[in-house]
Amino acid sequence: MRARDIGITDVNPANFGGTFSFFGVTGAPVLDANNQPIPGETANISSLEQYRRTLIGAPGGGASQFSLNAGNPLAKINLADIGLYATDDWRVLPNLTISMGLRYEAETHVHDLTDFGPRVALAWSPKTQKGATPKIVVRAGAGLMYQRPGTGFFLQAAHFNGTNQQQFIINDPTFFPTVPPLASLEAGQQPITTWHFDAGAHVPTGLASVLTLERQLPAKTTVSANWVHFHGTHFITTVNVNSPMPGTYNPADPLSGVRPYGSAAGNIFDYEPVGIVNQDQMWVEVNSKPNSKVSITANYQASWSSDDFTQGPVSNPYDIRQDYGRSPWNRRNNFTLLGTITGPYKIQWSPYVIAASGNPYDLTIGTDLYGTTVANARPAFATDLSRPSVVITRFGAFDTDPMPGQTIVPRDYLTGIPMWNINMRVSRTFPIGKLKNKSGETRMKLNLNVDVNNVLNHLNQGGWVGNLSSPLFGQSTAVNLFRDTSNNRRIQLGMLFSF
Repeated sequence: MRARDIGITDVNPANFGGTFSFFGVTGAPVLDANNQPIPGETANISSLEQYRRTLIGAPGGGASQFSLNAGNPLAKINLADIGLYATDDWRVLPNLTISMGLRYEAETHVHDLTDFGPRVALAWSPKTQKGATPKIVVRAGAGLMYQRPGTGFFLQAAHFNGTNQQQFIINDPTFFPTVPPLASLEAGQQPITTWHFDAGAHVPTGLASVLTLERQLPAKTTVSANWVHFHGTHFITTVNVNSPMPGTYNPADPLSGVRPYGSAAGNIFDYEPVGIVNQDQMWVEVNSKPNSKVSITANYQASWSSDDFTQGPVSNPYDIRQDYGRSPWNRRNNFTLLGTITGPYKIQWSPYVIAASGNPYDLTIGTDLYGTTVANARPAFATDLSRPSVVITRFGAFDTDPMPGQTIVPRDYLTGIPMWNINMRVSRTFPIGKLKNKSGETRMKLNLNVDVNNVLNHLNQGGWVGNLSSPLFGQSTAVNLFRDTSNNRRIQLGMLFSF
């Protein structure tokens, strides 16, 4: 069994100074050389262009949103949970073992008391004689598992419960660039944004199935093939449940729309257990040690993962499945190669090679189409290229003002370029003195080594911009730090004395 009690005291004064945000504008006027609108012509204006217009006071300017946090930055939470687990192995035959287990979990902040997780697995070695080392092993298993909600959900809800700390989000503010005093926001009865976690929610649940085949080969080589399938439900998703109802909101008027709980209630971000995950992974690994001087491990993994729960609020609160798409972390192909080779003069060469497909990233309009106060709406696949809202890119043609019946682009539709890296460690160990231990090895040793990350200094690009309203759309803005070894070339010298 396991019993835990977690207490967190958190001081978070973030955004107490206020933030102005500039979104891309759908249907903004096209300006002539004198910064005057051209009648009948509209376009999607980037945040930078809109900011420039704000500075010169031209039409279509002004901040899109202002946010400010106020009140008590201190929040405290306490969370207790318990887990009970029982398991038993049954050797049905000398070459067949069945394992069964049952786990139960419960915690204080979620009133779901039905989290029983049964598991079953087997290990089978066909054609294995008694007392002999099996050359083939087949393992299979399945289990129902639960993921405890992270403390971040409860901490956010404790901070912004509407009384401890207030969060003001104002669309289309007219006071840019002056930050209004808190007293004026309160006196103007500006709606407060609140965050909630439903205590009656079901915790994230997943059914995992695993199949593994291991085979002994000549030359001290082992190969294993693995497959994992995972289907998850009830994953925590953030939904603005007081967003304007469908058909009542006009993006050109951020104050429009009929809200279920009324405009005075403000934005209500609710953590809801409605997200789903579907994942399949397959990997093959080869381990070989043909002699005392060579040891090599190679691993290839293919992954397919899709979900509809996001780190931020969903784009369309009335169609959560619209966010179903590739998982942002999912790289289709992954390969690693590492080993140790002892060459002349007892010098050890340890290569480490990694390669992976590009990571998915989201394609967004850069504006708020649904009144959620979050500019994460995605375009539709264009069906009429004559519409002024259509943007043609090297990735295809997209409509930034989707019409009924058009297909919305799936989440994480775009893919960055692949990454690869070659790393190397070179070392030499020198014995010192003649004293030996019980194994016959010299007691004192001095190891000199050189570690080189990114031997070829290959640039792995990251930070891809998927915002159609950005002038940097489709470009890389950062180095891809997929792993510690994917940064710029780094050479490290080391010395280790052991005795």
